[in-house]
Amino acid sequence: MWWGVLIGLLGLGAGFFGLRRASITEGRITENNRQRRYAEMILKEVTKADETIDKKTEANVKLVRRTTRRRLKTKSKKAAQSFLSRTKTEKW
Repeated sequence: MWWGVLIGLLGLGAGFFGLRRASITEGRITENNRQRRYAEMILKEVTKADETIDKKTEANVKLVRRTTRRRLKTKSKKAAQSFLSRTKTEKW
């Protein structure tokens, strides 16, 4: 008779700790998934910001190349001053 009570208590203790371990493991998985979703959201926001910066930079580079070609075609004092104004602080 005592053997049955003892085995029942051991089973009850094992079940309790088994469920506790399962809930800890589930909590760990849930936290990992939450961190992964948060990292993906941040990555999307950073990607959007990078795309807008890239577009602005590309537009500025195109503008500088266009104006440089135009300035190189014209051979005047004003064109030379505006061309050198990006690198030199004083005018001629």
